[in-house]
Amino acid sequence: MDKISEIRDIYEKQELLQQKITKLYEVEASQEELNQAIYQLYLLKATLSRLERDAYLEMDPTISGNRIDLYLKKIHMSFEENPNEFEYLITLHNTKKVIGEIQIRFYAFQKYLGNIGANIQEEYRGNRYVKDAYILLHDVMLERGLTRPVFTVKTSNISSIHCIQSLGAYLVGKGKYEDESYYIYEDNLEKEKDKRNKL
Repeated sequence: MDKISEIRDIYEKQELLQQKITKLYEVEASQEELNQAIYQLYLLKATLSRLERDAYLEMDPTISGNRIDLYLKKIHMSFEENPNEFEYLITLHNTKKVIGEIQIRFYAFQKYLGNIGANIQEEYRGNRYVKDAYILLHDVMLERGLTRPVFTVKTSNISSIHCIQSLGAYLVGKGKYEDESYYIYEDNLEKEKDKRNKL
């Protein structure tokens, strides 16, 4: 069995086991039975993590740039099977050294969640890697009909605000959610595409 098939198989087993655990809670099963099922789930997740890591090390980047490469997570799933979001590992170019992650959420975003989420390990921040990743993903977003991605950020998060502004996004609103103030930014990828086509 190849790694992708194995990963798919483990995901299916994990889903069935999670359903079983839910049922065990509903019927108030014994603590021993619950503990055993939860331990099995832990083992499956550990196996899945190892298999995914090994698969990434063997495959080529999903998208390659000058400074970074992107590796699609959940590589066993097609877009039809996972239409809501794409998650990518961000690695230093040609090294497979993971320095962060970036997500694109295609569904109608929840208030103060936004379409884009990213995180870079602390020692690699300040090098514009999120900007590089975002630019590499422009075509992916456009292909899936996400032409005006929305970013949300706490008003107190100055470094993330600067990062979002550097991507070309512009402020479209402000609001409060769970006692936190947020800025809402939007980008126009079609406008960016037109600029690229004119070059």
